[in-house]
Amino acid sequence: MGSEMCIRDRVIPRRKQTMTKAQQSDLDQILAEDLTRFTDLRKRLGDLPTTIASLQKRSQTPLDKDGATALWITSRSGGRSEAWQPILPTQLSPLYETAILRGRVLGPDGTTVPARIQILASDGRGYVPTDAFHRVSPANEIHYFHSTGEFEVIVPAGDVRVEALRGFEWIPADETIAVPANRTTTVELRMERLSDPGQSNWVSGDTHVHDLHEGRYGLSQQEFFDQLRADDLHITNDLIHMDGTKIMGRWGDLTGVDYSGSTDGYVLRYTQEFRGSFGHVGLLGVNEFIMPLIGGTSGSPYPADGLKLMYLDSIRALGGIGGFMHPYTLGSGTPGTPEWAAQSDIPIHTILGRGDFYDIVSVASDELASADMYYHMLNVGARLPATGGTDNFSNVWRDPSGGTARTYARLDGLISWRTWIEAVRAGRTVATNGPLLFAEVDGQEPGSELSSRGQVTVEVHLTTIAPVEVIEIIVDGDVAHTISVREGESQLTAEESISVDGARWIAVRARGGKARYSGDNYTFAHTTPVYFTDAPPNDASKASADFLTAVIEEIWRRVDQRDAWLRPEDREVYRRHLDEALTRLDAN
Repeated sequence: MGSEMCIRDRVIPRRKQTMTKAQQSDLDQILAEDLTRFTDLRKRLGDLPTTIASLQKRSQTPLDKDGATALWITSRSGGRSEAWQPILPTQLSPLYETAILRGRVLGPDGTTVPARIQILASDGRGYVPTDAFHRVSPANEIHYFHSTGEFEVIVPAGDVRVEALRGFEWIPADETIAVPANRTTTVELRMERLSDPGQSNWVSGDTHVHDLHEGRYGLSQQEFFDQLRADDLHITNDLIHMDGTKIMGRWGDLTGVDYSGSTDGYVLRYTQEFRGSFGHVGLLGVNEFIMPLIGGTSGSPYPADGLKLMYLDSIRALGGIGGFMHPYTLGSGTPGTPEWAAQSDIPIHTILGRGDFYDIVSVASDELASADMYYHMLNVGARLPATGGTDNFSNVWRDPSGGTARTYARLDGLISWRTWIEAVRAGRTVATNGPLLFAEVDGQEPGSELSSRGQVTVEVHLTTIAPVEVIEIIVDGDVAHTISVREGESQLTAEESISVDGARWIAVRARGGKARYSGDNYTFAHTTPVYFTDAPPNDASKASADFLTAVIEEIWRRVDQRDAWLRPEDREVYRRHLDEALTRLDAN
């Protein structure tokens, strides 16, 4: 290279850094002030209200590994958590007089039962025990915790309201009790049943919950399972999935069998969610992940705009069921238009005969909007069970609990994950966020078929802890009859004669406003239809076919304009499936 020298060949000596006396003095002053503030902080810890202690909970994240609210010493520049030092309060000095409240929740036979507990103290705040997970329902701002049936909590002295809930089948129990300062007061809450659907083999389940999502509280499997039991949720499908580049859940939890802590009456099973473009599907019954885990994102190995047919076909081949979760939100655009409906590709799949359930009830979507699209798909021949899936995150404190949306399925046999899944597959289901709504058409349960006829008798049974305003009998998407429910009425039985001449299906729904005992935006329940065989195309089916044709064409316009195909053949496959769906619609 001659006389030239490459920069990488040069050795540049490091200049010695020095500090003046003035700079050293300034640094010493800063460090002294920091030490003073830290010492003062430790001193004042003893003056924090007892609610600090009530927030403590084990977590798997470094900041919270020994408590939901915790203080740690670390260097100004950070560093490994192994080098951190915890600051632990040694004494609590409440700002007001306190008392200890002990409670028990008893079932009808006098034995202790798990339950959800709400405590409202004299200061208007909610309180939880030091070893409980403090949660709040976003729909109604109610603070609560789950209990195995016995609890102890520090509260301000004065009147305290205590309430116990246990799912939708139990009457909430509450007591307002005076708790004198510096004393321990005991309260007992006795739960009584409002209804017992299990006697008719109707068993509650949730198609869509998440354990260990992105919350700060790392609940153990047993703690999570105890929450589900406290809410009297019998069958839980916990969906492991990928969000971006992160696995949401424990990879090793997918075993294909029930969680080891499951009992004869309460079952937790881990399974899979696939997130693709234009919607997500739940894959209930996998024993190993169907790959890839995610699609519709930049760089995904799954085509950005691929359909989910492979996933829905694969889960059926494995003996499980696959379905559509949180189907439709109000979102942007005008509800009821093809442009609005093109937010999801569910119609393409159902027209092609895929999909085993439809979460018409979900906290993450709008029930009436989902119902509107549900009716269009039923009108063109889809046989799609109505289900409820919460889409909650167990370790996010401001999020609904599992079972906020539920599927009641009528089992053939004893309670098990398999019998519940098969009942869902058969369509013997009711979806609900509160009301227990059961109906028969000419003595036939939801999911059944009847030969075409002019008149049928619909028998409706309603029990509910969440106020219902109306019960509606739906024929081919239209309200054929309305039953008003009186304010405060928690039980109702009705029998109605309904004209169904030329109809394809009939179902029943119940709805009301926002309610204390429903964790959704409004109260809603919906049965799977009873279907009429040999019913020819009618005005409703033709209108729905025209509408869904416009929806599919709008979906294609969006994906074709985006042109995000990984391979040219991916575009061709997508277009071929759309053409097949459109051909089937034409046949209707």
